[in-house]
Amino acid sequence: MWILIAALVLTAGEAPDYAAPHPWFLSSPAKANAVWFDSLNVRFTGNWPFGNASVVACEPSRDLVFCGSGGGVYVVDVSDPANPVKASETIHTRGIVTDIFYENSLERLYVTAIYEGLEIWDVADAGVPFRLGYLEIPGYTRGVSASESLAFVANDEDGLRIIEVSDPSAPREISVYNTLGAAWDVACLDTLVLVADGVWGLRVINVADPANPFEEGSYNTPGSAYNVALSDPYAYVADGASGLRVVDITDPSNPQEEGFYDTPDMAVTVSITDTFAHVADNFSGLRIINVADPTLPSLAGFFNAPTAVYGAASSERFAYVVGMPSGLWTVDVSDPSLPQEMSFFDTPEYAGGVALADTFAYLADGRGGLRIIGISNPALPQEMGYYDTPGYARAVAAEGSLAFVADAGSGLRVISTADPANPQEIGFIDTPDDARGVAVSGSIAVVADGGGGLRVIDAGDPSNPSELGFLSTASIARGVAIEGSLAYMAEDASGLRIVSISDPSNPQELGSFDTPGSAYWVAVSGSLAYVADGMSGLRVVNVSDPTNPVETGFLDTQGVSFGLAVSGSFAYVADASAGLLVADISDPANPQVDGYYDTPTSVYSAAVSGSYVFLAASYTGLHVYEHVTTGIEEGGPAQRTHFGLKVLGNPVLGKHIGLEIDLPDRASVELEVYNVAGQRITSLDFGEMAPGRHRLEVGTADLTPGVYLVRVAGDRIRQIAKVVVVD
Repeated sequence: MWILIAALVLTAGEAPDYAAPHPWFLSSPAKANAVWFDSLNVRFTGNWPFGNASVVACEPSRDLVFCGSGGGVYVVDVSDPANPVKASETIHTRGIVTDIFYENSLERLYVTAIYEGLEIWDVADAGVPFRLGYLEIPGYTRGVSASESLAFVANDEDGLRIIEVSDPSAPREISVYNTLGAAWDVACLDTLVLVADGVWGLRVINVADPANPFEEGSYNTPGSAYNVALSDPYAYVADGASGLRVVDITDPSNPQEEGFYDTPDMAVTVSITDTFAHVADNFSGLRIINVADPTLPSLAGFFNAPTAVYGAASSERFAYVVGMPSGLWTVDVSDPSLPQEMSFFDTPEYAGGVALADTFAYLADGRGGLRIIGISNPALPQEMGYYDTPGYARAVAAEGSLAFVADAGSGLRVISTADPANPQEIGFIDTPDDARGVAVSGSIAVVADGGGGLRVIDAGDPSNPSELGFLSTASIARGVAIEGSLAYMAEDASGLRIVSISDPSNPQELGSFDTPGSAYWVAVSGSLAYVADGMSGLRVVNVSDPTNPVETGFLDTQGVSFGLAVSGSFAYVADASAGLLVADISDPANPQVDGYYDTPTSVYSAAVSGSYVFLAASYTGLHVYEHVTTGIEEGGPAQRTHFGLKVLGNPVLGKHIGLEIDLPDRASVELEVYNVAGQRITSLDFGEMAPGRHRLEVGTADLTPGVYLVRVAGDRIRQIAKVVVVD
């Protein structure tokens, strides 16, 4: 059985600008200080996780490339370099993939993801990878390498983590070595592990006894060490603004710089093949550096990608380069002085909008256009097809087998999804400004067109949509909903505006309510409108008299609310910095938190079907969560406190739930397991425990599939974790 565990911890980060390009991938992301878990009433179900390509590894003997893309890894068959083919998109991670390491002898892939930890995948069959095991690691896992029975993870400010993987189904941490800086990457050579340690340069860690690692030597590079590759006896360091540094580690206690090459921009990663170093140099593309004489590295050639590049892997003939917001390039480097692009494999980009129709989710994916995701199995969403819109897909609405895409820069695009594997544009109308939101009712489509206001479109003939009328706005029109003959518009600085479209050629404003924040989205149910109001959270507005809308209640979401969906007595808020928040709106005057999930990346749009919530999760695609009814009252995220409790191994593949508790003082500790009906299943008394860190375990043999609550109580500990047991 699998046990999915989540502790009640949430720390919100800062939200990036809506629909803005991701900053340099290796800089701290929006949620860099977050610990993301579900609450008691919300659990992660599945995801279609792909986004900006960021890391890459290759396996030349099988003509395979592994491309880390957002929240997952594409396995790409490059046997025909001019025509790369997706072999698999099965490798899913909840967080952004930060590194991948391929172990050739075992045909095994090690994957690290932000705030998730380490995953181990069997890729012997490239078309059907399967996960062998998983270890949750706190914080920002950046880089990974492995050798025989050990894996090494660069864990930012926590340094180097050493993990036993002889049984890949149950990896376990052996020790941690806290480096001086922030560990970005690792490479291993026999009993030595080299750590690219940011501003503290290159650290050489002796792991002959992995339970007791120690620093044997170091070299403080002039820049910031982000990545390291080995070709004995040299370590090649991608040193940020200081380019490529070549360090001799013949004497590991006294590493010495042998030579360097100062690349034009920011050296992010490095790959070594024969006598050449392939450096991903941010906006200067791929730099090919001849290191035959390590004392005098020289530029052999370069490949300029149309965007920034963040990762490179190389074989004897080809270099594989990834960048954002584009994808994977195959570059022929057989003549290093004249590298030639062979092909480009497109990856998704930046999910900003989501809509549902039948068993499909439509994802507005920025420059990646419209993505069609099959959700008949919510636990395993699969891409069915996509259509590359000419602009920047911000939002989408669905009507039957048609998808209406608000495509910034090119207006409203009407796409037939009758054949989901081969969607086709059948019509469009170019709006005057920046299409940001769209709603459809019957033959009428309404577009929130940024500075172009509200545009009313006749979509009765989807092959030839035409504008019927428009309403000017004082600021930026962002979101729109239709209810009967009324359009409800979320307008930046003006809040909620209610517009009659009974005469589509002459839309008229009936009333407005100036919300205290910056209105991004609106949903309507009955006589109430719900506004995602940026930093002012969720606003509930009574619109029974559309000429005089009045606020009846509000809920502070603790972050920046961008999108929402309403179903029954619940509102599902996509909060860019706080994740998914479920609000009980049965009393509109007093909305209450019913559940939340601190998502791994910022979320901007929500849709709901039954108990499932679908989120457009910026850099990691489509995420699916289930709103489960446990009957347990939730507090808001700001009321949650972390009392030194950590859940180990998420999911747990063994026979025990592992917990780690950090006691500030001597205390008595008890552990109890309850089912959702409140019946106690197990009770363990650990007695009085000394101050410090302790590991607690509870067996799972008596737990049938279902939702359980694990309660740890002591003199200074009161915390609950949710356990979902799945066959």
